[in-house]
Amino acid sequence: MHTPTAPDEPKSDSPVAQPAPATSSVKPGAKAPLIDMKVFREQHAAAKLDGTAPATTVTVVALAKPKDNWIRTSPDMSYYLDDIRGIPKTGKSDIKLIHPSLVLPDGLGEKHYNLYAYVVAPNTLCVGFYSTYDTTWLPSMQRCIIAAQTHWIKLVQERDGFSYVTAPPGELAKREPNFSVPADAVFQMAFADHMIHSLDDPIIQAKLGLL
Repeated sequence: MHTPTAPDEPKSDSPVAQPAPATSSVKPGAKAPLIDMKVFREQHAAAKLDGTAPATTVTVVALAKPKDNWIRTSPDMSYYLDDIRGIPKTGKSDIKLIHPSLVLPDGLGEKHYNLYAYVVAPNTLCVGFYSTYDTTWLPSMQRCIIAAQTHWIKLVQERDGFSYVTAPPGELAKREPNFSVPADAVFQMAFADHMIHSLDDPIIQAKLGLL
């Protein structure tokens, strides 16, 4: 039986090209890097160009006073909560809110607070608070919050209240704050670690003399 044979390959007088030897930027005896950051940087740059880079997701919202930061507030009233029950944690610098369904014994230092969402320059979301019992401070604080709806401001603590300064002309003054996170989500994240749900909370136990 005749077995077919493959046709002869055409002969060529040209030499066959050999692959170039691999080159390495790693010095002899040195360990190769675990991650080639150049490749990752190039991939990241390409993703940003074609729009596939992931959007920033807010996962933490601090419950804190603005202090020395440039801030903006929102004209949308959903980013404000008035007359919310709470208890100071350490002095007046931090508070815990009391769940609306929880009734506390008298004499535990319960107060009422107004809360407002604000953006710290350039775009960090926070929730601020001030006591409604400090009546001499209320009007000046509310004026500052309203001013921050249209200008970047910095709070200045005075003897009998707050005043503010506005950001000087420049990039910050032109920047618009980002309130794209829904107000309910902002407050949910801010309250996550600042809510008293029961009388078993350590702050309540301490005030009752049980700790």
